[in-house]
Amino acid sequence: GDRIQVNAQRSGPRSETHVWAEDYRRDLTAEDLFAIQGEITGEIANALKAQLTAGEQERIAGAPTEDLGAYRLYVQGRSLMDSRAGDSLKKAIGTFKRALRQDSSYALAWAGLADARVLYASYNAESQEAFSERMRAAIPEARTAARRARSLDPNLAEAYASEGVIYMYEQLVRSG
Repeated sequence: GDRIQVNAQRSGPRSETHVWAEDYRRDLTAEDLFAIQGEITGEIANALKAQLTAGEQERIAGAPTEDLGAYRLYVQGRSLMDSRAGDSLKKAIGTFKRALRQDSSYALAWAGLADARVLYASYNAESQEAFSERMRAAIPEARTAARRARSLDPNLAEAYASEGVIYMYEQLVRSG
């Protein structure tokens, strides 16, 4: 319904006994969903006696989007990408674009679009020539999306990873 429940627990590495456990119940809104994630991360860090920097605490407390629909589309797009099948990758591109129509400042969705675009171009190419042609067409849109993600969130690891993947494919095409 409109509520979320998360049970988080940490077990000992050898005995598998519970070292820490917490149950979270909240109304399901984008703000609460990300607040729960931040709380869980903070509790786990405390249980592990980890010291978080001010920047890490700020990132944990922040919500990547205020639009729960955009978040759902982002998660759906990442799930579609996991199959690594051409049809699913094509659907993932559309799903990320729909998320971005709902929230054009959603950096994670921009990174997802970049990843889906190059992955889709890389799958099911019949030959090296076909691969190179598809990749040459995909790289500009993917690069634009990755750069947009990084400009929206300069600390977003996914944006840097996307740029690295794009660079790798670009080198493959050049050497090709």
